[in-house]
Amino acid sequence: MIRSKVALFIAVVGISAGMNLGRAVAAPTVPPPVPAPTDLHPLQGLRRLTVATLPSVPGMQFAIDGAVFTADAQGVASILVTKAQRESMRAARDQHLTVVTPLLAQGTGVRARFTGWSGTGVYRSGRLPEDYQRATFDIEYLTNFAFVARAGRSVDTATLTSMQLASSLGRRITLTPPHPVWLQGSRTTTGALGLQSRAVSYRIDSVTTSGANAVHRGQRQFFPSRNQDVTVALLLFDVRISARDALLGGGTGSGVTVEYPDGHLAHLRFGPNGSVTARRLPRGSYHLTINGSGPALSQKLTVSKTQTADIDTVTWIDIGLGLALLLGIAAALLVVRRTLRRRGIREAGLVGDEREEPRELVRTQ
Repeated sequence: MIRSKVALFIAVVGISAGMNLGRAVAAPTVPPPVPAPTDLHPLQGLRRLTVATLPSVPGMQFAIDGAVFTADAQGVASILVTKAQRESMRAARDQHLTVVTPLLAQGTGVRARFTGWSGTGVYRSGRLPEDYQRATFDIEYLTNFAFVARAGRSVDTATLTSMQLASSLGRRITLTPPHPVWLQGSRTTTGALGLQSRAVSYRIDSVTTSGANAVHRGQRQFFPSRNQDVTVALLLFDVRISARDALLGGGTGSGVTVEYPDGHLAHLRFGPNGSVTARRLPRGSYHLTINGSGPALSQKLTVSKTQTADIDTVTWIDIGLGLALLLGIAAALLVVRRTLRRRGIREAGLVGDEREEPRELVRTQ
């Protein structure tokens, strides 16, 4: 009898415990009520607030109601907060939880820029319950550009007018003239695996010099997060220019005036061999005028590679010979015309004499 009562008691207790366990499992995870701190227990009611940075930004400083706390080497910052602080933060986070250093250097030429909070924050239960926040950042890189021509010859940036960049995020940047610039190298996005920091790439759409684009659009791409020193190869070509007498052949002229695509002029003198080389011309259309040998007649030249341009030029001598030839032809035509006229007169006179003779004979008879 006693054994049966004990077994019944154990069964009732087991059923009750099982029901309570089911309720505990089914109940959502909510922060348990925490008593307020007292003089005897100053830490009572405090809970840890953790702020994780993405990507990791060691040294980033945050503050809750003026109390500053700093991220460790893993980019995680923690502080103990009261129940009142937690409730205030849930009601108006941006007014109570702030970023002390929204722009923080991360080394030479690298800095982190605060972009916002991910979600509204979560409560994490466990051995050390905590309120958990995630702060997102963009990492920016000071990017330098070096320009080279063929064979790796350095190009002075002072000769360049502008450079246009386009990022994988759709942003366009114009540098006038090209100079070192801070570029966004990463962006925090939500993917299949949650929040992720992805690298941002850039392409070079144009490098303008003398009014012409010296690169192929979009051909050169780079990642600032991987390379902060970008070398850009420019399409610059050397053109050897000489002038040749169009009529007599042989070299002529004292030099050439080159009109660039942007309209500015360069005056180049021929060397002893009767030619001159125009250096580092960007691909495009030019106009050449030979100086000192004849009238200023411009000729178009399209530059797309290293080349030689032999310009046929009409000289003053050619013009003089042409005029002399024309005058000679005119004089010859005049002589021929007079000769023909005289011959015509003579023939007309002979015919007239033959016609008059019969008349005279008739009169004599």
